[in-house]
Amino acid sequence: MMEVSVALEAFKLHTGSYPTEQMGLASLVSNPGVTNWYGPYLLAAGLTDAWGHPYRYRLTNGVPKLRSAGLDGKLETTDDKTE
Repeated sequence: MMEVSVALEAFKLHTGSYPTEQMGLASLVSNPGVTNWYGPYLLAAGLTDAWGHPYRYRLTNGVPKLRSAGLDGKLETTDDKTE
């Protein structure tokens, strides 16, 4: 998750904002059509957690929120990890 967080900060530094939820984390791998994109900021393999599940990315009041579904692969359960 730390790598994704660092990549999000680099994206924001270059483009002026975090990726929209519609752009998603894929915008860290390939340019979603924004100016000043100097990526890739992350390898495609970094889009999944340690168990191979995709991270959930949300923007809450302009602040990025990442969530890993954890070992069971289900969101909103006790093994979830957030950042």
